[in-house]
Amino acid sequence: MNRITRLGLSTLVVVLSFSERSSAQDLFEITAPSLFQNGCIGPSPCDCPAIALGDVSGSFALQPIAPSLGPIFEFSVVNFVGQIDNGTTTTPISGSGMMTVDVIADVQNWTLNLDVGGVPRLFESLQNAPLLAPWYPGPIIFEVFSLDAGCDYDGLAITAVRAQPFDRGDCNVDGTFDISDPVYHLTWLFSSGPPLSCQDGCDANDDATLNIADAIVMLARLFGGGPLLPAPHNVCGADPSVDTLSCVASACP
Repeated sequence: MNRITRLGLSTLVVVLSFSERSSAQDLFEITAPSLFQNGCIGPSPCDCPAIALGDVSGSFALQPIAPSLGPIFEFSVVNFVGQIDNGTTTTPISGSGMMTVDVIADVQNWTLNLDVGGVPRLFESLQNAPLLAPWYPGPIIFEVFSLDAGCDYDGLAITAVRAQPFDRGDCNVDGTFDISDPVYHLTWLFSSGPPLSCQDGCDANDDATLNIADAIVMLARLFGGGPLLPAPHNVCGADPSVDTLSCVASACP
């Protein structure tokens, strides 16, 4: 009798539901409260509180490593891109890693190889750290640490929600990039047109603002041989840039 059989029917339903939902890449947006912090991990001879060094924003994706019937699922962490903002300066962070989650024991393990302001750092979670929220619908909440030789650490306390993938340029979210997209954008901009359900998709030049320049860039690409729009374009994906624009709904699955 295998482990899933011993766990019972109700648990099997949970595992199979999770397996079905975890068969494709999931995109995540890092949201508040997410912090870069410094402190101590015990037990240790030192006594120091965790001090927030800046707010963290950005995005990443979880890609299943292999199909699994659970209850343990393994993911590659890809396209981890963001920044640390301490109110005065911003520090870019980027990288990749791995994570595992056991949906029966409700524990998670993270390893992130990140470049922090040009310095490579290895961040790891505590072994079998508890899940702090249901995996579905989330959010995902985790902490990872980069330790020195003693007890001092730099850490990332991350809260992330599932993000809506989008195709940049598909402003009217009909699944195609054509003349109707700049027209839709201009109608919204100047004629009180319908609201933009995917602001990121309408930000054609990826400058984190929505203005006439976006329509000009789209028209140049469509009719004037202009450059490709910034990623993701002609493909569904997450915004690699950190900004305040959102995407509530798009034509991407």
